[in-house]
Amino acid sequence: MDTMTPRGDHIANIRRALLEARRQTLEGQRAPNGRHVEDALVEADERIGNILGLIETAIDRDMADAEDSGDAERERRAWRSFYRAA
Repeated sequence: MDTMTPRGDHIANIRRALLEARRQTLEGQRAPNGRHVEDALVEADERIGNILGLIETAIDRDMADAEDSGDAERERRAWRSFYRAA
């Protein structure tokens, strides 16, 4: 069994884990399994895709909210002043 070492932020870790789970479901669909297992793997793949889509949509909405509220611009300015000071 493969082990996964978490790196980066938790959202990136979740996305990597879901992408790996999706890859495994696709490999499982190609393996010689019974019809019920194949059906379950197809459904699991679809659900994982839906979850990934939900995460992407939430990230996009959070970024839009940050832009609308001005938080994103304040953060960009803070980083620019940090780099200028160095």
